[in-house]
Amino acid sequence: MHNNGKRYKQFATGLQQPLLDSYIVDFRQSIVLLQDNIDNNVLLKNYRLELAMKEKVAYIDFRKIRNAKDLAEHLLEQYKQFFNNATDFKLSQDDHYALADVLDLFTKVDNKHENIVIWMDNFTDIFSLQEHGWLFGLLRGTFQHHQNIAYVFTSDSKEKVNKIFMNHDNPFLKFARIIQ
Repeated sequence: MHNNGKRYKQFATGLQQPLLDSYIVDFRQSIVLLQDNIDNNVLLKNYRLELAMKEKVAYIDFRKIRNAKDLAEHLLEQYKQFFNNATDFKLSQDDHYALADVLDLFTKVDNKHENIVIWMDNFTDIFSLQEHGWLFGLLRGTFQHHQNIAYVFTSDSKEKVNKIFMNHDNPFLKFARIIQ
């Protein structure tokens, strides 16, 4: 697609890359992107990789997460790629505290006005985790205070996205703009 002499990628959702950049980079807005077909999957992956060239992008694939402790370990690994103040950081043996402590690291960075994007691929797979109930509360309770961290959630299930972001009983109610 051409616009003002520039070539932009057109996602299957109808969005152009500059619009995604505006949501994520300029406004630090949390969004949900539906990966509803193979083409969109590939374009979103390529977009994430391009975004990582200009922003600190922490990438978590929920299809690879087995439990809360595993999520804490993956987040800590991503954090250590950008910041060297966690080299001696030890995870608590308690899953809840381990995740809360790692999320606290991101909160401290947010307070220093570091711009970060946390990209959570296949986020709706969180339902497969036994502890998903308290995970929703802990994650949302932490994320809502971050001003310099943009969250990108992807999913291939519109139904599960609605269950998380449109359900009045879920802490993530209206937390992110759903892009369809």
